[in-house]
Amino acid sequence: MRKLYVFILLTLISWQSMSSDLSVYYYYAPFYNSEVGNYLETYLTVIGNTAVFKKNENGKYQATLEVTMLFNQDGKVQEFKKYNLKSPEVNDTISKPNFIDLQRVNLKEGLYNFELKIKDLQNVSAKEFVFHDIITINHKKNEIDFSGIEYLEKYSPTMQPNTLSRNGYDMVPYVADYFPSNIKTFTFYAEIYNTSVVLGEGQEFLLQYYIESISQKTPNPKYTKTKKQKTAEIIPLMGEFLIDGLETGNYNFVIEIRNKENKVIASKKSFFQRSNPKEKINWEALNEISVMQTFVESITSIDTLKEYIDELYPISDGAELTYAQNAFKSKDISYMQKYFYAFWKSRSNSLPEEEWRKYREQVLYVNKLYGSQIKKGYETDRGRVYLQYGAPSYVTERVSSNNVNPYEIWHFYIIDKQKDRIFLFFNPEIMGKDYRLVYSDAKGEVCGNRLDDVARLLWRTKSMSEDSNRIDQDLLDDLRKEGL
Repeated sequence: MRKLYVFILLTLISWQSMSSDLSVYYYYAPFYNSEVGNYLETYLTVIGNTAVFKKNENGKYQATLEVTMLFNQDGKVQEFKKYNLKSPEVNDTISKPNFIDLQRVNLKEGLYNFELKIKDLQNVSAKEFVFHDIITINHKKNEIDFSGIEYLEKYSPTMQPNTLSRNGYDMVPYVADYFPSNIKTFTFYAEIYNTSVVLGEGQEFLLQYYIESISQKTPNPKYTKTKKQKTAEIIPLMGEFLIDGLETGNYNFVIEIRNKENKVIASKKSFFQRSNPKEKINWEALNEISVMQTFVESITSIDTLKEYIDELYPISDGAELTYAQNAFKSKDISYMQKYFYAFWKSRSNSLPEEEWRKYREQVLYVNKLYGSQIKKGYETDRGRVYLQYGAPSYVTERVSSNNVNPYEIWHFYIIDKQKDRIFLFFNPEIMGKDYRLVYSDAKGEVCGNRLDDVARLLWRTKSMSEDSNRIDQDLLDDLRKEGL
């Protein structure tokens, strides 16, 4: 993953550019056609309000980006594509629409060093963004094979053929593998190849596609579809699930081919993330909750239960913290059990115990990593951020040098519905593990500090003397790299 918001380095790659001036999402999917051979589909979505719109010759406002794609092998450019991408025309710049782009590039089989460059031609101060990746093109001719999986924003019957048309439908790509709560439908398109070669002409087989949790690795019955299918050279597959009830988590979308004995003979997986806020706890009905025959029933030590509830503070909202305090004050183990169970039931209605045990493992991890004799790891700023948002995408870490306190910069490609967020921690005591959070651009976190103020805060004032206004260059470089 890179600052261009890459979730996975598989067939699907999605990103947000590092530039503060331009926000773009991108991914690709390989396909095969017997007439043209292997080809790669590339998808771009440009966030309109981050591009510069200027009046064109038609008297309308329009954005123009320069897109360059290079496909290199052994230091030589094998394929090259350079074009201007224009937004729809609008009458004014009050509302700038997002706009999409789809390209198809024919590629021979092999390994490619891919380079993508995007420049806003109407923003002279914007830097050209360059992204590198490795792409493998490998169509299997004597095995059942799959195209990449394309997520769709919407589709409709084709009225007039265009670049988005395929198999009688116009398919608008959904250029991300992150599905926030406002998206209620998961829609996809893929192609299956060589079933007639492997299974025989006109033979029937079972086609199954489903959503599985990364941790469970088993089909979710609510999101599983199975149908009989006849073999063909190319089988187009388009489907959808209503995911308004799909809980927050990491998932795979899976396509499977099964033979007559119901044995899986070929499969394809594609990762995605779902964000779906937890259910609200009915606090008035808390006393009516029964913990009989649940995992909480066996937790009968009030001290243990207090510890488990206290560990929840990094992921608790205001109401939950209030009722946790009420549970502590009550010294009623039955009430505490009900609170603890309701908390995890709100996170996962179907698997509350599993969710708690996964979280407990994370708590034990941060306790070991960030804890001390004075504080447990989950009570520290780094521990709290780790438990609340997950592991950072990458960390810039510097030990004490040149009179600058040790500090860490955590970069998250995505947290909740926010993308590209930074957390800056420093250690005021030089030694030890209790780093303090001094800056973050995430909503609800420490923010608003000027760059110089943050840098000076990390500077050890007792050693500054006459050059008190000097700021460590490494620190400034690190902060600027993160866009602070």
